[in-house]
Amino acid sequence: MEEKVWIIAYDISHEKRLRKMRKLCEDYTVRLQYSVYQLTGREAVMDNFIKRMEEIINPKEDSVIIFGMNKADMDKTRKFGTAKSDDDEDEKKYFIFK
Repeated sequence: MEEKVWIIAYDISHEKRLRKMRKLCEDYTVRLQYSVYQLTGREAVMDNFIKRMEEIINPKEDSVIIFGMNKADMDKTRKFGTAKSDDDEDEKKYFIFK
């Protein structure tokens, strides 16, 4: 089964939920920017992530956006600067999507 890529961005209003969401993201993803992460894996991995996320966030106060991408989208990605990406070992770069 082919792996997919998702970009996850969040804005969590409560400090305790923020810490839990950050920990969840650290367990599943690579951090790209302060509240922006990249998850690479099978659909089942994302389903599990979402299930755990829904136990953390308050949908009336918090915002989470997940951008799904396919391999062709990732191949078109242009990187600049110092943010980290999932396919870089030690090299850090920005993602700019066209």
